[in-house]
Parts: sequence; C-alpha cells; structure tokens
Amino acid sequence: MKQLLKEENKTWPQYVAVWTALLSMFCAGMHFGWPSPFLPKILSDEYPFDVTPEEASYMTIIGPLGDIVGNIASSLLIDLIGRKSSILLISLPQIVSSISFYFSSSSKTLLYVGRFSGGLSEGACFTLLPIYICEISEPRVRGILGASFSLIMMFGIFLVNVVGSYCSIYTTALVSLIATATFIITFSPMPESPYYLLMQNKVEAARHSLRKLRWKKNVESELSSLINDVQRQMSESGTFSDLLSIKSNKMALSVMILLRILQQYSGFGSFTFYAQLLFDEATDAIPQHWAAILMISIQAVFTLIATLIVDIVGRKPLILTSIGGCCLSLTFNGVFFVLRDSSLVDVSHVNLLPLIGLQVFIIFFAMGLGSVVNLVSGEVFPAKVKAKALCVMNVVFSLSMLTSTKFYQFTADNYSLAIPFIVFALFQFIGFGLCYRFLPETRHKTLEEIQQELKGNKHQIHELNLSVAKREEGKKWPQFLATSAANVAIFTMGLHSGWPAPSLPKLLSDEFPYDVTNEEASYITIIGYVGNLCGGLVGAALLDKIGRRRTILAIALPQLISFILIAMSYYVFELLYVARVIGGLSEGMSLSIIPLYVAEIADPCIRGVLSTMISLTVIFGILFANIVGSYVAINVAALSFLAFPLIFLVAFWKMPESPYFLLMNNKHDEAERVLKFLRGKSNVGDELNALVKDVDRQMSESGQFRDIFAIDTNKKAFLLVIGTRIVQQLTGISAFSLYIQILLSEASQTLPPHIGSTIILSVQLIMVCLSSLFVDRWGRKPLLLFSTGGCFISLLIQTVYFVLKEHTSVDVSIIDWFPLVMMILFIIVFSLGLGVAVTIFSSEIFSASIKSKAICLVNVVFALGMMGTTKFYQITADEFGLAVPYCSFALATFLGVLFIYFWLPETKGKTLEEIQRRLKQKKEKTDAPIKI
Repeated sequence: MKQLLKEENKTWPQYVAVWTALLSMFCAGMHFGWPSPFLPKILSDEYPFDVTPEEASYMTIIGPLGDIVGNIASSLLIDLIGRKSSILLISLPQIVSSISFYFSSSSKTLLYVGRFSGGLSEGACFTLLPIYICEISEPRVRGILGASFSLIMMFGIFLVNVVGSYCSIYTTALVSLIATATFIITFSPMPESPYYLLMQNKVEAARHSLRKLRWKKNVESELSSLINDVQRQMSESGTFSDLLSIKSNKMALSVMILLRILQQYSGFGSFTFYAQLLFDEATDAIPQHWAAILMISIQAVFTLIATLIVDIVGRKPLILTSIGGCCLSLTFNGVFFVLRDSSLVDVSHVNLLPLIGLQVFIIFFAMGLGSVVNLVSGEVFPAKVKAKALCVMNVVFSLSMLTSTKFYQFTADNYSLAIPFIVFALFQFIGFGLCYRFLPETRHKTLEEIQQELKGNKHQIHELNLSVAKREEGKKWPQFLATSAANVAIFTMGLHSGWPAPSLPKLLSDEFPYDVTNEEASYITIIGYVGNLCGGLVGAALLDKIGRRRTILAIALPQLISFILIAMSYYVFELLYVARVIGGLSEGMSLSIIPLYVAEIADPCIRGVLSTMISLTVIFGILFANIVGSYVAINVAALSFLAFPLIFLVAFWKMPESPYFLLMNNKHDEAERVLKFLRGKSNVGDELNALVKDVDRQMSESGQFRDIFAIDTNKKAFLLVIGTRIVQQLTGISAFSLYIQILLSEASQTLPPHIGSTIILSVQLIMVCLSSLFVDRWGRKPLLLFSTGGCFISLLIQTVYFVLKEHTSVDVSIIDWFPLVMMILFIIVFSLGLGVAVTIFSSEIFSASIKSKAICLVNVVFALGMMGTTKFYQITADEFGLAVPYCSFALATFLGVLFIYFWLPETKGKTLEEIQRRLKQKKEKTDAPIKI
C-alpha cells in the first residue's frame, strides 16, 4: 500500500499520446502551409494549367471552408465514437487531400478538392486534438502538451514550405501521405481520453486509460476526481443552447471566439497562404521561398519555446505577449508599406525590413496566438458541451480565416499591403485589451477546476486544490503517446494548411496545366476556411455523440479526400477548390476535436506541453508541405501526403477515449481503465472520483449552445479564447504561412522563396519545441504577452520597412535581406506564445458540458479569422503593398497585447476543473456586493 501511495505519475505516456495524436496536426500544418510554397508555382509556368491570381486566392480560402465542415463533423463524432476514433478519422480527409494534390496536374479542380479536404482535417484537428490533449494530460503538463498543438502544426507548415520550395506539388502530396500514414500507425495504439470513457460510463476503461497515461497502477484518486468532474459536467444537458444559456459556457465560448478572431485577424492565415507571394512583393533581399521557409522556421522555433513555457508562465501571459508583439510588428510593417506605397521615401535599400518585421510577427504569434489558443480551447468548455462549443468556435475560426485571407488578398491586390497590416494591427490592439480583461488562466488546473473558475466557485476550487495535492504521481508517456498519435492528424492538417505556400506559386506559373489568376489563387487559399467552418460544426456535432476518439479518427476521411482531389486537379481544375474545402473541413475538425481530446486526457501539469505538441505538429506538417511542395509537382506532393492520414489511422486506432467523454456517458469502468493508462498508474481513484464530480457538475449544465453565453463562466471562457484566437490570427500568421513563399519572393531576392520559407519554418519549429519546455513552467499568459508584444514590434518594424520601400524614394535594395530577418524574428516571438499557448488555453478553459460547442464556435472564429486575415493580406498586399497588411496586423496585435494583459487568466498547472472554478471565482468576486 505504501508503495502505491508513493507511486508517482509519469508524464511521458501523456507526451507520447499527445505527440502521436499531433501527427495529424502535423499533416494539417502541411496543408495549412501548402499555399505558401505552391501558390507561386501554381501561378507560374511550372503548373500544367493556367491559374489566375483569383483562382489561386480561392484555392487558398477554400481550405477554411473545409475547416468549417471538419469542425462540424468532428464535433459530431467526438462524443459519438470517442476522442481517439475521431482523431484517427482525421487521416481520411488528409489522405484525400494528398491524393487530390497528386493528381492535380490533370485538373485544377483537384487543387480545390485537396485544399478543401485538407481544410476538413484542419477543422477536425482544431476541434478534436485540443480536447483529447486536455483530457489525457495532467494539469502540470497540460500547458506544454497543449502548446505542442501549435508546435507540431508549425513543423508541418515548415516541412511543406521546405519540401514545396524544392519539390513539385505531386511529390509533396506523397510526403503528406507518408506523414498521414505515420500518424495512423503511431496513434492507433494510444489510449482513449479517460474523460470520454467516463462520459460513456466506462469506468474500467477510463481507469485503464488513466493507468496508461499516468504509467502507474494506482490511479484511483485521479479517477475518482475525474468521475466527479465528468458526472458534474455531464449533468448538464449538453445542447447547443447551453453554450449561451449557461454563463460559464457563454464566457468560455466568447473568450475562445475572441481568441480565434484575434488569431486569424492578426493576418497569420493570409501571411501563411501568401507567404511567398508576400515576400516577393515586399522585398527582393532574398528569394521568396527562402524567406517563407525562414518565417515558418522561426515560427516553429518559437512555437516550441511557447510549448515549453506555457505551463511555466501560463496561457494568458503568452497570449497577451503574443497579441502585443503581433500588434507592434504588424504596425511596423504597415507603416513601412505606407511609406513604400506613398513613394515619399525610397525604401528600396531597406527592402529587408518587411521580412524582418514579418519574422518578428511570426515570433510573437507563435508564442501565444499560434499555439496557446488551441490549448485553451480544449480546456475551458465542460465535457457535455465541449464538442458543440469547439464546433461553434472552429466555425468562427474558419470564417475568420476565410474572411481575413480574402480581405488580405483583396486589399493587397487592389490597394496596398499597408491596409491589411494596419487593419490586423488594429484588431490585435483591441484584442489585447479584451484578452487582458476576460481571458482566464488555465495553467495547472483540471478541466473541472477551469469550469469552477469560470463559474467563480472559490470553495470548490479550494477543495480541488487539496485533492490535487494528494494525487498519486504516475507515468506521463501514455498521455504523450495518445496525444502524439492524435497529432498525426494534426500533422496532416498542417500539410493541408501549408499546401498553399508552395503550391500557389506553382498554380500561378506555367507548371500548373491551367491558367490561374491571382484572384483564383487567393480563393483557392482561403476557400479552405469555408471547410474549416464546416469542420468545426461537424466536429462539434459528433464530439459528444460518438466520442472524442472516433471523431478524431473521422478526420482522416476528409484529409484523404482532399489530397486525392488536389492530385486530380491537374485534370479538373475546379477540384482544387473542392479539395481545399474538404481539407478545411479536416482542419476544422482537427482544431475542434484534438485540442479538446488532449485537454481531457492530459494531466494538468503537462496539459500545456501536450497541447503545445498540437501546434508543433502543425508546424511540422506545414514545413513538410512547404519542403515537398517546393520541389515536386502539386499532384505528386498531394499523393505523397496521402500516407499521413493512413499513418494517423493506424497510430491512433488503439488510443484511448477521453475519460471525460466516458464519464459523460456514465462509463465509469472504462473511464477508470483509460485513466490508468493515461496516467501510467494503477490507482487513479482520486482523480477518477474528482473527474466524476467535475463531469457531474459540468454536465449538470444543459450543455447547449446558449449556455456558452447564458452561463457567465462559459461566456467568459468563450470570450477569452475567441479573443486570443483573434489576436493570434490578426498577427497575420495565417497569411504569412499560406503565402510565405510568395511573400518572400515579393519582399526579398536574397534567397529563393522556398529556401527562406524553409528557414523560417525551421526556426518556428525550433522555437515551438523550446516553448514546449517552458509552457508548463512559466505559464501561458507570460508567454502570450511576450509573444504578442514581440510580434507587434516585429510587424511594426516591417511596416516601416515596407512603407519606405513601397511609398518612398528610399533605396532599401542594399538591405533586401531585412524582411527575411524580421520574419524570422517574428516567427521566433510568435512561436514562443501565440503559436503554442493559444491552443493550450482554448483546450483548457471550457466546461466539459459545452466544450465541444464552445471550441466549435471558437474554431469557426478561428477559421474566419484565418480566412479574413489571409484574404485581407492578399488583397491589401496586391492592391496597396505589403506595408498595409503589416501595419494592420501590427495595430491589431497591439490591441491583442492589451487584451491578454488585462483579461487573460493563467491556467498553468491547474486541472480543467480548477480552471472552471477559477473562472467562477472571478465571476463571484465581480458580482459580490460592495461592503460599506
């Protein structure tokens, strides 16, 4: 008995689970970053079809359309088939996307299909992975695990930029297929979320899952806590109306929608999709693809850093730092583009400034908006409405991505780059104040504690803190295993997200068999966000019906379809739009489900790092998509990407269901079994009992969409996550990632765009890895503040550079390397907070009863933010020059700094229930009568 009492939780199983799950996010990252290396190729003679800029733009934005579908599908599946199965399904759209890209030489339509399918996987990843990560992670590591979400995504973006810069679309598709296959293989043995198992009344299964994740036999304490948490959360009805009728749900949903909007209207989606085109216009210091790769590399590095520190400094500090930095860097770039476009000052000799400013933006974005938002989205919603909440959140995310991307493309094409940058900066500025005021901290809190905090229940938070102190330590590797397996779908989502970066140049070139206009390329890029919106809704609908696991597994279908259609787009051009929408569907599902799954299976102490793995995997996927897509044809790359959804299915097939979901469905035994696996110990009684109470409490809420706004804690959590997401996107990170190679080609001639984008993604990947080490030590909020502030400074500097270059007679040609350097700096600071902590925060803060719904809404906002910022970037960059979007992003990022500083709470080291109770505690303090 004494030996059992002394048995400690091992965190490495949680790391393994999260990282394997995040392979799907890696693939999603490849899809997300796909436009950056491929838009220039699509618009060039390299692509067998003539692709207009307009067609290329739609290839970019069709991904968010698939993201929406993916959000909806994943939210429907996550509670029906479980977290694990749902995450495994992410591989399907990833495979479709890869196949579509591979055959896109036969038809441009396949590019749309591939982008849509990739968007499906992205939406599913954003819905499923945060939930899974938060539910399997201990509070002390939930931050770093949750921040890994963005880190992995950055790796995907980086990879697609690198590969896409040197390889054809077809070869890159094959690489994406390999990544998806790896995800399937590695995540299949991972355990289901003990939350989901307990939601299904599978106590024994939850115990087994918890033992695997904690790597100890005695998990009774934690299992008991989980049972209580799940029972409480499952006592809520779990309907969409609960998101608005229950105040805690409404608060959580509002926060997550705010974060998603800030995330996308930072310009990140636009910058990602039009990265190479943006650099091509902004500076000629280095080749556009090199600048794009450099930008994504920096983002990966700082996303890693955010992953490492999200549980140290907290979610809120990282998000605030990220928003503030994005605001400054966006303002800098906006000013630069104003000066450049006004022709009052000759900035040709400092044409490297936009690249530097963009690097700084990427750094800050990765530090919070690009990483922590996904984590928070999986934490702040109760189990009963988590899928629905994530669905709504991801629909907003997809719509934000779609609108921001199109806004960028329209303003950049028709006016000046200064306009989108300035607008994005303004969004960040406003978002900073909102996040500072309303964003809660979920670090080191259980999911139930987060719910209690949202409700302002101070007494229950104290009781939970006492129970946490008595917790038996176990193994963490099962949680890492389950998260890693689910992240294979995230990796594939990254492939779809990164697909535009290397593919847009090819679509706009003679390499593609069809003539693609810039406008078409723009819509190819942002149409994925439409699927992203649908993905969030689908994910939310499925999340509480079939379970987290099954919903995550379902992500694989749109991923497979997307890549298949992209490969076939060489024969039918319109398939590109379909592929992008389907890819966006998978993205929406991924972003809605996987963060939720990770949040529910993760111990609070490692939930941050597990959630950060999602961002890390996305970066891996984007990087992989950029690398492959830069050197191979679009159809070849799409076919190569098909391997990753298959790998995801294999890897995640055996992963456990979320114990939250199991308890929500009164499957106590299965929840206990899952909890034992996830915690790596045999005695999970205390945690299980706590989970049962937490689920019961959270499920006592109706769990309807109205509860997100009707319950103060839910509304608070929602607004905070939405705010961080909005700040994250308003840094311009999506635009930079999607248009990375095009952006670099415009900004600098020093390096080839694909090389620059590879460098950037590599830096981003490294920084995301580093951030994962600190995310559970420093906390989310400090990282986000640092990241946002750094992004603001970077964007502001780049704005000045582009203003000098585009609007003055200043000769900046002698420093045409400056945009690349600044983009690297931006990526560094972005990766440290916005690229990691936002995902962690979003997966932690929602009550279980409305988590799926809240995350759905947040991901909708996220998709809209990505779409809007990406289009905004593309439009402003094309029409006004790069100064406008950079300046806009800088201004929005500055507002984001204020939002994070004043309103974002810290979730480091808190259980999900502790986070809920902290939110409730703050509400009670606010409502307390004034004593005279």
